[in-house]
Amino acid sequence: MKKEDQQNVYQRSRVITLGKALADHLECGKGIILGSCAVVSRNFHFEPRDSEGTVIIYTDRDAGKIFFNMVENDQVIHIDVYHQPAEINVFDLANRILVSTAEYLDLVEGKEERLSIEREALTLNLAQRVHLRTATGEGTVLKPFKAPGLPGGAVMSHVHILARLPQKYLGLIYSIVDQTEKAILYQDTKLRQISNIVHHSTTRTNPENFPLGVPVTFNKTGTPPEVMFQNYFQALYSAAVQVGSLEILAKFLSSISPAKFLNMRVMMKTHPSLGILLKDMEKLNLVIGKPMGYSLTACGYELNHFLHRHQKELAAQIRKAIRQIPAKAGATPLGHPARCPVKENINYNYKKSVNRNETNSSNPIAVPETVINAAKRSYLENSSALCICNRDIMVCPKRSRAPVDICIVADCSGSMKGDKISAVRWVAEHLLLTTRDKVALVSFQERDAAVNIEFTRNYSYMHSSLNNLAPHGLTPLAKGLETGLTLIRQSRPKNPLLVLITDGRPNTPLVSLDPVADAVNICRSFPKHRIRFTAVGIDPLGEFIPTLAEAAKGTYYLVEDIDRSSLINIMHGERKVISKTKS
Repeated sequence: MKKEDQQNVYQRSRVITLGKALADHLECGKGIILGSCAVVSRNFHFEPRDSEGTVIIYTDRDAGKIFFNMVENDQVIHIDVYHQPAEINVFDLANRILVSTAEYLDLVEGKEERLSIEREALTLNLAQRVHLRTATGEGTVLKPFKAPGLPGGAVMSHVHILARLPQKYLGLIYSIVDQTEKAILYQDTKLRQISNIVHHSTTRTNPENFPLGVPVTFNKTGTPPEVMFQNYFQALYSAAVQVGSLEILAKFLSSISPAKFLNMRVMMKTHPSLGILLKDMEKLNLVIGKPMGYSLTACGYELNHFLHRHQKELAAQIRKAIRQIPAKAGATPLGHPARCPVKENINYNYKKSVNRNETNSSNPIAVPETVINAAKRSYLENSSALCICNRDIMVCPKRSRAPVDICIVADCSGSMKGDKISAVRWVAEHLLLTTRDKVALVSFQERDAAVNIEFTRNYSYMHSSLNNLAPHGLTPLAKGLETGLTLIRQSRPKNPLLVLITDGRPNTPLVSLDPVADAVNICRSFPKHRIRFTAVGIDPLGEFIPTLAEAAKGTYYLVEDIDRSSLINIMHGERKVISKTKS
């Protein structure tokens, strides 16, 4: 082996080892001083003005959530390289990092491991994931732009970098820090050493007893603006999830006043979770109790104003959270084996593109795969130019399936208040956001039933209608099933699925004196109209719900509690059985 090759192997091994060591350290949730002038962590950190050389890392403030409003943790790495106050040229820095990214990939993966077009695409992808900010500008490595200076003519004393790198390429952080230091020194600016890092929590409250379910503080002096923004954002997001809707939360905050005390009491009676929220807000000094009722404190008013200013961003985050609700294991279907969905071994690693000759030529062209195919052929044929011919063209196979129209028949009696009705709202929105199926909702309470939402794909219409659900009264189950049946027969969907969600036995009859017999008689008509039936509920005696499923020749699920994860798991399981997917 040549001396140059030996040196490359050594450097490659060293970079990979350093990358793994950095990944292991970051997984512990701690920050690290890289070299002597850079601090790297997955959390928000800053250098206080009165403690030069010491960096405070907030262990309960994820960098991705602070700077990009992400839902998941550990997606972003926060890097600060410290220097004497100066205006570092962001364009020179971006160019240096872009070049070093290509060199890093050549070293780690080898120049011959990938085609040049693939390696260039990977270089651009990694560069797009690195965001820079200096006193002269900010932006990604690929698209930096000039930004206005800091207020009052202040000058930054560090280069701020955020990197969303895959685990495999964490070693690139060493190259980023190295090139940043070189860019600073190139401008005759001195680097500043960091002598100490302090891991700090924004609250010392027991994590199991966090008000609003998250560690937030509002009144602590000296808290950075980024942390305050995230405190407000996270608190409102958690509160909206707790009460079931951002609109309900906004209406509740506006009603916290002695003059609107009666309105607030009516809302708390309809939504019991608002009482828990009020106590949490009192612990955080957001509201204060008075003889005539509750009032918002100064910090509470600021929180309310923040909600109105950022309502669209909060709504977007809630929609994202609804899409990402994980399925919950353990919700196993019970009933007759022939009528219960069977868990199949489905291989999801299907081909994303196929040759044009293997399918209909009218299918959409897969551009990246086509270019890569042409590049491979040109390389093997020693062609000097890249040209695409007919045999290189790859297309995306069309995947068709039978649509599923889901009609949710929900129990809105008094026992469904709180988390149960909130779970119904979330599962309806989840289906609309994650599938292409139409969803309808029928509610039954007191002695009647109503079509709250006809079959729709309109999210705004569904979201506003779901906010009007107010559980109270008796359980007229037979009337709810009859209304659902009528809606399906009038709408004539191709593959209807009627899902009953209830937490108790019916206590209001329809045509006889036996509420259960009336419900069973209606269920017997479902097979005649080719309606698939699924019942989800809590039946302590183990008799009522199985009887309905048997009459409808459907399936049933007995759960300990009606929560959103279990409902979503059940819904997707039933959809897989009904829909016929073809490649």
